[in-house]
Amino acid sequence: MPHSPKRVRTAQSGACSHCVKRKKRCYIGVKGIPCTTCDRLELPCDGKTIVAKVSGSQSKSRPPSLKYCEEGLFASQLQLAERKQRFRSGAPDIVSTTDPLDNYLSIIDRFLGLQHHLGLQMTNTPDYVTKLPDRLAAEDIEYIETKGSLCLPTARFRTELLKSYILWVHPEVPVLDLDLFLRAIADNNGTNPISLLLFHAVMFAGAAFVDVSHIHQEGYTTREAAREILFQRAKVLLETECEDDRLATVQALLLLVHWQDVRNTEKDASHLIGIALSLAISIGLHRSPDRSSMCLRQRHVWKRTWWSLYNHARLTSEDLLTMMTIEGDHHVGEAPELRMITVCDFQIEILAPEVRAVVDDCEVLRSLEKQTTHAILFVEKTKLCCVSQFSSFSNRVKNLLLTPDKPGIQVCPKPGDLFGKRSLEELEDWYTQLPYAAQHSFPISLAPTPWERSIYLHRAWLKLLHLGTSYAALWEDIRGIPDSINSEFKSQYLKTLDKYLVEVTDLFEEVYSLDIAGFLPGPAVALLVLALAYNRRLRDCDKFKTRKGALKVHQCWNIMRQLRSVSYLARGMDGLLNDRASDHQWHRLTSFLLIPLNTLSTECGCIWGSHE
Repeated sequence: MPHSPKRVRTAQSGACSHCVKRKKRCYIGVKGIPCTTCDRLELPCDGKTIVAKVSGSQSKSRPPSLKYCEEGLFASQLQLAERKQRFRSGAPDIVSTTDPLDNYLSIIDRFLGLQHHLGLQMTNTPDYVTKLPDRLAAEDIEYIETKGSLCLPTARFRTELLKSYILWVHPEVPVLDLDLFLRAIADNNGTNPISLLLFHAVMFAGAAFVDVSHIHQEGYTTREAAREILFQRAKVLLETECEDDRLATVQALLLLVHWQDVRNTEKDASHLIGIALSLAISIGLHRSPDRSSMCLRQRHVWKRTWWSLYNHARLTSEDLLTMMTIEGDHHVGEAPELRMITVCDFQIEILAPEVRAVVDDCEVLRSLEKQTTHAILFVEKTKLCCVSQFSSFSNRVKNLLLTPDKPGIQVCPKPGDLFGKRSLEELEDWYTQLPYAAQHSFPISLAPTPWERSIYLHRAWLKLLHLGTSYAALWEDIRGIPDSINSEFKSQYLKTLDKYLVEVTDLFEEVYSLDIAGFLPGPAVALLVLALAYNRRLRDCDKFKTRKGALKVHQCWNIMRQLRSVSYLARGMDGLLNDRASDHQWHRLTSFLLIPLNTLSTECGCIWGSHE
């Protein structure tokens, strides 16, 4: 059977002279001059490469140094392929005339073996990240390299990811000491290196918000593809247990699952957050560090990490078992519980110019006012999570859509309290005492800056949490009101419910108008389902089938489709229910989330007329 002719590497084909002589694939067309091979071997890529002639009987093939790959996405995989090919072919090694010590390293390899050499290779890692531990076997290091976990983003892409992290992620999950984190990169001297696992988690978190143009410049086709690769880099390090610092592991796990759902299923996110909770409790993260030997900055990071984990559990946990583990009985002799976080637990300071240069002098790092606003937002969000059970409402929506055989979960169970006045009063007290810096406001500028867009989304999400929790609590109260209660009292409840639904819809409309709907966190999808069901019922009522109602439904569906890549609930909603779904499916959803139409028409018909 005839075979296709083998391609010949020539200078005319675009390969450099070194790759032509070695008959190697040249990536000069991908990377430019110098090509990847010449750059790795530190040889001039100009067709005049000097090669030391060494006979096969006098030399031993040695794999190239294992290094972190900052210049390309697939360079580490190419290095691995070249090393394997060299072992198979037994080709003589190339020794650069500028590196005579390589001859002695090859002799050491003969006596001590490849595994010893792999340990020496790790000295080539960047100084601003931690080295892989010496206890790892050679096959573990090779596995980590094969999966790309030793690849770091280019300096330009890293800068953009860090800026996105500071604007969009850090206000919600302030687990880092930004000054120490950025200073390690700026100094790059190995004094206080960053955990490699934590670094990859930060890159993954920032990739959800970075402008897509930077993703394309890095070589990724889509944002989803970039986040998939960045997530895998961190996951491989978790699988091989490369991180010995349990606090850094907790912080990394929280960043991987906090803002948006993990790529496949809820089980993945639940598994990771379960590991984080176990590690946090094992090191006493839920205890006060005031009596410990930690410095003040470390104690602040300790507190912020715990409360970030606490908030995530309050917003997303499937049941209260996780919270029972966190808030359970304490052993005698342990340190006291961690007090409520305050603004004093944040490092509010203007960072040095050389540190700010790592992120192109990001405006947040040189503004005390903006840093204070971030701190206030996190403190108020924590207070709200302490008095609300948003996860109960969110899980009710999930069960309605994904497990229809279990729709009867209580939204806000309040045993012994007929109307749940205590919860509603606490929510209202929290809202009336909300500081001005955390209050929702639409950007004044017609072209808002990245800071204005990000702070608007944080404030809008805080208000959505309040509205959603208040609606859930009040909705449960109405279901328990006896028929003997007069209709006027019930009418006030229904008007308040309707007010919550209108405000939720308006907030989603504002977010959509600023083109940041895709940046909403995963738990917001439950409120989006509520708003969609509400506006669809408004649209389908014969008396109120207006163009405005249809537009709101259309906007809700557009937001839902933007969140499909980051929320499995959004994917389930878009797959199971749409405008072509049966009336029975929609009736079932609205009957468990909204007050029945007959109740509205008999008790509070004026409410619906206000939206015509």
